[in-house]
Amino acid sequence: MNVYKYDTQKTLSYNLYLGGSVQNDGLIMSRTVSDGGVQTTTPVNQDGIWQFHSNGNLSKEFKGTRKQFTISTGYWGNYNQSYVIVNSVNSKSRIINGGPRVGARINLNDKFEFGETYSFGFNKSYYESDFFRDLNYYNHSSDTEMIIRFPKKVVWETNYRLQHNTQTLNGQNNTMSFWNAAVTFLFLKNDRLQLKCSFNDILNTNNRRYVYITENTARDLRVNNIGRHGLFTLTYNIQNFGGKVGGKDTMFRF
Repeated sequence: MNVYKYDTQKTLSYNLYLGGSVQNDGLIMSRTVSDGGVQTTTPVNQDGIWQFHSNGNLSKEFKGTRKQFTISTGYWGNYNQSYVIVNSVNSKSRIINGGPRVGARINLNDKFEFGETYSFGFNKSYYESDFFRDLNYYNHSSDTEMIIRFPKKVVWETNYRLQHNTQTLNGQNNTMSFWNAAVTFLFLKNDRLQLKCSFNDILNTNNRRYVYITENTARDLRVNNIGRHGLFTLTYNIQNFGGKVGGKDTMFRF
């Protein structure tokens, strides 16, 4: 089920999504762990596998002659019911994750834009058998963006992201911050030629971290990137459709 509506009079938009599936004779993995830690995985069929997902967003705009203020909120959630089999111990498992999001953005005559978004997420797993330990952790994320279009034909933009995860692992920093910045110079009629100078990962964080629960484990996925670097991009638009340059939601991402 998917519902979307935009009220032009109230400058209010909202959307809601709900979907899921119920499987019988589905496929799961049975694992055998030896005394030496070697794992052997065998696919088996299992009834009663449920998967449901829902998300929603609500946004309200307040418009003036030369300014616009937008507030938004939303949520997401997942429910997964399956079975975990380890060393012949079979247990029903339930994994629940989701969380809310709030945000605000101000636009002053397209000369200055500032936006802030905060999201909170929870991740929990439950098992019928005492052989498995229930898992539980939280994460916080903050996104800050600023755009300045001054002087004429010059666009300054910066984005700062802060992430915190309560899943503790030895040697891993649970709080990570990412900072990017860029300046774009516009040329020719309708700003068709654009030269962008980007500075990525200014704090040299060097990697991304994703933690998620699967079966009876919390998996920590870390992806290395090239670290602090600069990038020059020259773009020529055959047809400019009037969109403002700047911001991570445009084609000129950094």
